Amino acid sequence: NKEDKIKVNLESHKLQDLETPIFCAMCLEKDDFVKEGDKYVFRFTKEQIQTLKKDFSDYTHVFLIDAGIFGMKIKEKAEKEGLDYKMSNIKYYDPNINQAERINDYDNSNIIFWKRDIFKQQKEFRVAFPNTNIESRKNLLNVGDFEDCLILDKDTVLNEDFALTYPNEYFK
Repeated sequence: NKEDKIKVNLESHKLQDLETPIFCAMCLEKDDFVKEGDKYVFRFTKEQIQTLKKDFSDYTHVFLIDAGIFGMKIKEKAEKEGLDYKMSNIKYYDPNINQAERINDYDNSNIIFWKRDIFKQQKEFRVAFPNTNIESRKNLLNVGDFEDCLILDKDTVLNEDFALTYPNEYFK
């Protein structure tokens, strides 16, 4: 129903000591789903539930949307606003291993897409706005309306009984 559209407004958040505004989300990919007959199903493990409840204790709801649609809306709106942006899944690393790719990313804004491997349960996707002043753009980007999304209580999703199910055709 048109009155029940979800409006999404990205707000700036400072990442550690970097001044780059970011937006973070969990991104599930096909490999996260298990094929069960004529459908693909995702369920959180007990470990994931415990970790995510701890990591996201301040949040009350979960916003479920197709990542492709979300990415297209960000691209469209950011380009219209003249905002420089980058989007990527987070690369998780072991801090005890010296990785050349991560070291090279210290020289550019891609370092914002690295996170220690203790956070890998978050399956994080991040949108960064590297050349944007965080103080002058608190309400950074109005991404627009989302008709095909779902908002659920966090405790409903972070539960062993929760399953996200898609028909086989969705992943073709």
